[in-house]
Amino acid sequence: MKFPFSDSTLDTTPPKVYNCPGRQLSITVENEQENVTLPWSEIFAEDESCQPVQITSSHKSSDYFFVGVTLVTYNFTDSSGNLAQCIFSVNISVLQTEQNPGSPPGFAYCPESILVNSSSETTRTRVFWVEPILRSFVTEFTLDQSHFPGDSFPVGRTNVIYELQVINNGSTTQSHCLFDVNVKDVFPPTVFNCPQGRRIKSCRGLKVGHWYEPIAKDNSGLPVTVSQSHKPGSSKFKAGIDTVIYTFIDGSGNIATCSFNVTLHRSGCGLDISIVSLCFGLLIAMLLVFVLILHFTYRRSTRQRHANAS
Repeated sequence: MKFPFSDSTLDTTPPKVYNCPGRQLSITVENEQENVTLPWSEIFAEDESCQPVQITSSHKSSDYFFVGVTLVTYNFTDSSGNLAQCIFSVNISVLQTEQNPGSPPGFAYCPESILVNSSSETTRTRVFWVEPILRSFVTEFTLDQSHFPGDSFPVGRTNVIYELQVINNGSTTQSHCLFDVNVKDVFPPTVFNCPQGRRIKSCRGLKVGHWYEPIAKDNSGLPVTVSQSHKPGSSKFKAGIDTVIYTFIDGSGNIATCSFNVTLHRSGCGLDISIVSLCFGLLIAMLLVFVLILHFTYRRSTRQRHANAS
């Protein structure tokens, strides 16, 4: 048996609540039904002081609810000011069929996700859409939105949110219309400072080439991946023509290239030792032939004189 607290006893225990529903009460209605009742058992509380408990609530069991989620709050306060609460939500959803695919509560129309191609001139692209339409019963409301038709969007996916708050009999029901704006990058990066070609000279078989490297920027504003076949100041080239290729790839896989030729000429090498040796050998051979010719000519002349003398 419990007795009321005396004035000298401090009451710190809140009232005990009975018949509080679970976290959510739900019901599905036809599309033409715009508000319904969803009765629940009487919610009450008792205090161990046996004193009356003060009750306040945001809604009553007999109230009508709009399509959407509504938060219901019961507050129970005893004579000592201790508070106990019963909080739950009422979820009224619309039956979805092939003829009625359904829209967010409070919205008669919510756009689907939007896919557009990017603009090549700027890092952002303007996107337009038909704005959501509210249901006819929504008369007192506030509507906030994260973006507006005609706003500029970056490359990639951006969430667009319309937040609706319907006010009915002093209570507020929230609903959201959500869709994505996806800007697809279809343009390759833009290349700057691509060399026109290089000519280098060397008397050796290999030579290191030097040039100013090209760069690239993408309309997405994001970094570009670069790969190259040769590097200035370190790659060596053979005599003849070699092609240098730079490849730039953006985040969407679009590719741009810069290519140019490096031509290596052999010059300024002086006389090749092999050529000098060949020329010297030919000169010696010619001298030997000349000496032999002189020798045979002299002997022939000498024989002729002896023959004439005899």
